[in-house]
Amino acid sequence: MNSTPPTDRARVRRLVIVVLAVALGMFNAYALTRPLWHQPADVLEWRKGPLIKDYSPYASANSARIFWPVAAGMVDAYVVLMVLARRRGRRSVGRDLATSTAALLLVLGAGELASRGVIHRGWYLQYRPEPELYWYNRPHLTDHVDVTDDAPRTTNSQGFRMTREIEDPRPDGQYRVMAFGDSSTFGLGVPDRDTYLAVLERHLGARTDRDVLVVNTACPGHTSAQGRVLAERHAADVRPDLIVWAYNNDPCLDTVQDRDRVSSDPTVLALQRVLYRSDLYLLFRRVLLDAVYAGRLAHYRSKFPARQSDWVRRIPFDDFQGYLGYFADTADGLGAEILYIRMPLNRPMVDVEPLFETSFDDGYRDHLEAFCTREDRVLVDFEHPFLDSYRPELFLPGHLFHPSSTGHGIIGETLADEVLARGWMTGAEGVQSASAAQRKPE
Repeated sequence: MNSTPPTDRARVRRLVIVVLAVALGMFNAYALTRPLWHQPADVLEWRKGPLIKDYSPYASANSARIFWPVAAGMVDAYVVLMVLARRRGRRSVGRDLATSTAALLLVLGAGELASRGVIHRGWYLQYRPEPELYWYNRPHLTDHVDVTDDAPRTTNSQGFRMTREIEDPRPDGQYRVMAFGDSSTFGLGVPDRDTYLAVLERHLGARTDRDVLVVNTACPGHTSAQGRVLAERHAADVRPDLIVWAYNNDPCLDTVQDRDRVSSDPTVLALQRVLYRSDLYLLFRRVLLDAVYAGRLAHYRSKFPARQSDWVRRIPFDDFQGYLGYFADTADGLGAEILYIRMPLNRPMVDVEPLFETSFDDGYRDHLEAFCTREDRVLVDFEHPFLDSYRPELFLPGHLFHPSSTGHGIIGETLADEVLARGWMTGAEGVQSASAAQRKPE
């Protein structure tokens, strides 16, 4: 028998309720004010990149602003659900466990929906975190415009910048180009139809009367490391006739090398692929990392200014050589041609030297040329022609390596000439001259 008098049990119950109410109130006060004094630690992960920009929901300060109010609402909801459950019917250990589990799942689901609702309301949404690619283009964007520029962009169901889906089975006679690159190849700052890959697709189709599909897997900020992941995931399914390689970011300086950002444990990577689908998890991860890194923030910030010798190249030079060979071997394995591009740089731009110190190493570009010569691979050099006939309007205003629509047009037409001159579209019915293609309506 329970020897505790009923009046004492009532007092204990009231005391527990008061303590829980105070604790809940304190947590709510903490959660709602925590974003005001949150200490971001972005520098520990990236010197640059879309996920740390102040317009990204996954940046430190923004993650805190979203996560903590959502967390407060989740805790409040869970407490309310458990109080209501305790007032209903008989209690047992099994019943209490099932009730608490159901309430937890319900609250987590509500938290996920709330997080997505806030994120999709007015935030910069082109990119989403990804465990192997770090970030990638969100799928199913349609004429998306955001705070970075006013150029509409469209992505298909795989996040590729395309207005078409990749058909399977492949249509008879379709010629496929698969391109790997960064923001210059993605077409930062220019509309969908003005990217050099869209121009290439139109010119090849118009001048051969064939169905041409150009698959643009490029994503701003990517290097050959992410390109390899994309090739491993998609190249066999796309079955391209031609692969295009065009990366600028491999020699960029950052706090960590790209290869060290991805877990080497297959189990961890598999778990991350599941967890990264949740916006609530991504927000929590960012807030948790900031708390873990808080003690080391001053040390890393001392490395943040330019001209710091302890930065590292995102892709070490030896790895860069290996990636060039990987893409060549991939093309050979698929029976495809491969074309490497030396993308143009706006070298005459004012104040270009500090950017070169942190973003470029001409040794990488020179090795690209040497590799193509040694391996008898095709290299199309756009840097020197753009310099020889330099015009500022070939680039976006103030940009070091982002061509304008005019620049993209030149690149796309030149690549079309290269492909046709080399006979890579053998079987085309009546290859037209460039002048004839220009007369043909698009």
